[in-house]
Amino acid sequence: MQFCMHYAFESIQKARCMLDNVSRWLRPGGTFIGTIPNADQLLQNLEGVPPDAPDLTFGNEVYKIRFEDRKHTPLFGHKYWFYLQDAVENVPEYIVKWDNFVQMAAESGLHPIYKEEFHDVFSEHREHPEFGPLMVKMKVVDANGESSMDEDQWEAANIYIAFAFEKR
Repeated sequence: MQFCMHYAFESIQKARCMLDNVSRWLRPGGTFIGTIPNADQLLQNLEGVPPDAPDLTFGNEVYKIRFEDRKHTPLFGHKYWFYLQDAVENVPEYIVKWDNFVQMAAESGLHPIYKEEFHDVFSEHREHPEFGPLMVKMKVVDANGESSMDEDQWEAANIYIAFAFEKR
């Protein structure tokens, strides 16, 4: 589930339903892969917003994240507003706390086998014989393996983590 799973974390019921559906349709040994915003990084950035700031916003020209509350951090329904240049215009999204996610996934028979920040995924796979050419084809990198992302785009890319769970 790419760039959408965190919407289920609006409530415990929606998150459970999503994980149960994933588990129901995976065979034992099957892999569930996805991406979610990096909750630790988002909450760390929120802490970095000065107390006297007019609002709880951080980001750059490419992306912006705005929280409504600095102190209230529930496991489910921890809403923020997300803007992504030329793609998303201030939509509500939800924090996914990794430990909570892992615990809930285990209840559905899903166990973590991979978790990396996007920058690390990029570094790890850019020269891989199979994945490197895919990155060129998807225009993530040029023919020399170099990224054409500017600093703001690079920062925006790293607000995500990639994960994989195996059904047992």
